[in-house]
Amino acid sequence: MNIKKLGVFLLITAAFMMVTPVCADVATFDSVSSPETAMVGEVVTVDVVISYDFDQLTLLSPGVYYLVEDVYMVEEFIEVTGSGTEAVSLSFNAPNVPGEYVFIVDLYYQEGEDWYNAGQENYYITLTVDGGGSVGAWSASVVKIRNAQLVAPGGSVDIKVYVDYDFPISTNMEIAISDPVTGEAIDVVSAVLDGKGSDDYDFIITAPNEVGTYELGADVIFETDQGWEFSEDAVMTFTFEVDDQASSGGIPGFPVASAILGALMVIGFLQYSGRKAPLF
Repeated sequence: MNIKKLGVFLLITAAFMMVTPVCADVATFDSVSSPETAMVGEVVTVDVVISYDFDQLTLLSPGVYYLVEDVYMVEEFIEVTGSGTEAVSLSFNAPNVPGEYVFIVDLYYQEGEDWYNAGQENYYITLTVDGGGSVGAWSASVVKIRNAQLVAPGGSVDIKVYVDYDFPISTNMEIAISDPVTGEAIDVVSAVLDGKGSDDYDFIITAPNEVGTYELGADVIFETDQGWEFSEDAVMTFTFEVDDQASSGGIPGFPVASAILGALMVIGFLQYSGRKAPLF
């Protein structure tokens, strides 16, 4: 090799060594496993096995990164030294909107105050999230109503509403006693529920002062990733009679409640939860 070529070779080698630190430290993924599908909000677990070789105590950080929103779904931190392997589970909640998502599983290690990519190619995982829309993924409906049948003018009307629900994640729900003519709410109760189950809710309203037979409705709405929705069978109506001869407005078989709401107040559902349209 002549002097000129040797000089160029040494310059290139020196430049390469300046930008590429020579280090025996290494960390790589031995394996990455993850589910291919999940329901909205479901816990997703990505299992990784890491091989490492570090001369001193080092902090490793595997994580699952969502490039579209530039956010880590989950990060874990483990301290290692010497040579060995480490199994780590990375768990996060699937997005609440159905669709196909691509995540990056990466691995970093800390040196001083700085973090460095382990240097291997990132793993890409694809997750199909299922169960979107208010019909199917979310559902809630009024299944039974017990109410006072005969009440005095201006008396209290006790109402018990039974609701069945099935929610994939923790969900805001509102149950209302409504005017079936105007679709406006007379009284509203809020709840936060998840999973599948049944519950009941108590209402007390004040009867009109005029005698006659009155019809009201009980309905339920719930908040999904698409906004406030309701199931097609969410509404149920009931009647009660206002009569001068009535002594109370208690539910047959139930003790008469002592609390009275006062004047009958009609408040639109939009004031409560942004309902898109009246149910009645």
